[in-house]
Amino acid sequence: MPKSCQEKVETTLSNVFGSWGIIVAVNPCRVFWISLLVFLALCGGMSQQAAFPDESEIWTPKNNPSILANRRQQEMFPSKGGFIGLMFEVKDPESTDSSIISIDAFKEI
Repeated sequence: MPKSCQEKVETTLSNVFGSWGIIVAVNPCRVFWISLLVFLALCGGMSQQAAFPDESEIWTPKNNPSILANRRQQEMFPSKGGFIGLMFEVKDPESTDSSIISIDAFKEI
């Protein structure tokens, strides 16, 4: 009777992990040292990666409007916190149209 896909996957994984378990059980010291060497080699490769002063400029084209706007914002509002709050008030709170949520108010802002 043909096996289902699930049974094939289970059998394959069982064989792979069973073989790996036997290798580790028979040669624990070798597995430890080889694993340690692979780990150190990978760490050595990670230490060779290039560092950039501004990571945002790596992934965007030169003179991108968003980068130019960000530079302008940093020049205008030199804040280390990264948060800029704005507050809008109506000019004349006593008037009948004292709502900030109106087309004229948005045009003025």
